[in-house]
Amino acid sequence: MDAPGDHTGSVSKTGLLVAVILIAAACDGTSAGQLSVTTSSTSATSTSTPSPSTTTSSSVPPGTTTTTSPIGELLVVGDFGTGTSDEYEVADAMRQWAATHDVAALLTTGNYLYTSDIDATWTEPYGWLAESGIPVWVTWGTNDVQRPDVINTAFNDPPHWATYHWGNATIIILDSTQIGDLAQEHWLDEQLDALVGALIVAEHNPALACSSQGDTALVLSRWAPKFADAGVVAVLSGHDSNYQRFEFERVTYVVTGGGGESVDALEDCPEEHPERLAGAAEHHFLAISQVGKMFSVDVVGVDGELIDQFVLSR
Repeated sequence: MDAPGDHTGSVSKTGLLVAVILIAAACDGTSAGQLSVTTSSTSATSTSTPSPSTTTSSSVPPGTTTTTSPIGELLVVGDFGTGTSDEYEVADAMRQWAATHDVAALLTTGNYLYTSDIDATWTEPYGWLAESGIPVWVTWGTNDVQRPDVINTAFNDPPHWATYHWGNATIIILDSTQIGDLAQEHWLDEQLDALVGALIVAEHNPALACSSQGDTALVLSRWAPKFADAGVVAVLSGHDSNYQRFEFERVTYVVTGGGGESVDALEDCPEEHPERLAGAAEHHFLAISQVGKMFSVDVVGVDGELIDQFVLSR
């Protein structure tokens, strides 16, 4: 296991910070600001995409909705929905965390329902979210696009790509199972060109991972250069069922897929591969908070102990 450590990154564009699902700093729950959410998406046209594809045709034109809610911490989890005791332990650890912290939303990194039993895999372990009025920001994963009807029922037709405005940050969600879709590519370019403030990106397939799934070549070749050029600070993904943290071209990449699926062992990275700064083959979730222009990330295990902790700033 890699030893956890603090890490601070910066961006080259003044006033533009991009984080892709990952950041945490203690939040006292007294923020008085508002969180605005704008989502734009296209409906998937395929239901059997096991890995990222290079689709070249666009889907249904995007729709837009806007809502607001109080600013608080952002919880992040991925690769759950197994209905096993491991999933319930992670969900309960998050529930206990939310009971003592002001939580704005739950952000997922994909792969929610490994079965079609919505009650056992979502409603029962995560029903406390709806009871607490905490919204869920959905990232589509490789398993999810194979069960679109189940995902649409459980999460009320979530968009495949969207932006959520959270305090000083803009969260950009992408569908990495549709890499190359012209509508998504055009939309992403527009977001990166127009958005001002801290940018956080979330997508399912990791650009960098030293584990069973490994690097995702299409994310590295098509999206990573855009993230670097735009000044993205961090990218959050799942797919590998563990925790890993890297830095590549001044962007922090985090694998957070420890929501309940069987844990994947960590593997040694190849010599030419970006160094893994921290990692753990454990179930976990992230708690991200922002104070001013800084973001702090706690990586929390099911026992409430910190697996890793670091801060990102402009």
